[in-house]
Amino acid sequence: MLSDWFKVTNLYLARNLCLLRVGGNVHLRVDTPEPAEVTTLLKRLDEELSKSKPSLGKRLRVMLSASLAPAIPLQIPAEVQRWEERVAILQASAHQVFASKASHITTQIEANGAPLGAAIAQETSYAITRWSEAHGLKLQSMQPIWSIASTASALKANTCKGLQINEADGSLLLVEQDGQWSQFYQGADMPIQARDSVLRRIKIGLSLQEQEILTIKFGEKAEPPDASLPMFWNTCWSKA
Repeated sequence: MLSDWFKVTNLYLARNLCLLRVGGNVHLRVDTPEPAEVTTLLKRLDEELSKSKPSLGKRLRVMLSASLAPAIPLQIPAEVQRWEERVAILQASAHQVFASKASHITTQIEANGAPLGAAIAQETSYAITRWSEAHGLKLQSMQPIWSIASTASALKANTCKGLQINEADGSLLLVEQDGQWSQFYQGADMPIQARDSVLRRIKIGLSLQEQEILTIKFGEKAEPPDASLPMFWNTCWSKA
């Protein structure tokens, strides 16, 4: 149907959670008790799709957890101006994160002159591309969750100095100080309370107050959307 081309299928992937949304509501949810490969999650999603058979929009937008698309603070010398050189620095940093060359750079954010990049492991980008092709969807974008979260209007407050995102598969703390980004990540191998405790001690060590960090949670919720949080997946964000 022609109308399907005007609809967008939104897919969120973490290491233990997959959400599928067409329009404003979450239609399908796939959980795993332990972290799983992206291919495993997508296979489980296909099983659920075969049961419910929702009408998918023909354009696909993918949001990846901070575990699948980690934030990579970049130290770029002032004399490095060419885009190709900046990409090479990001690829070298991604190589250290993934212990293998990252095939797909999803985004690079410039914040106060301090670059912050992200890369996706080859097997992740390939799995998503194959899944979209199998369903006849045009892959419109792949973005890390922290890139989406950075659009929150609540971050524009003068007192806000960082962002913490709590997800099913981990918690990410991003802090910008003196023109440089720092990132701290705690995975799903510890409960959310323990993650919060570790990140709280890091904030204290950085002389940061809790009110100076925007802490948000991503997941299903029934409350009305918070206008100060991201518009993309707007029904799934809440302040922690």
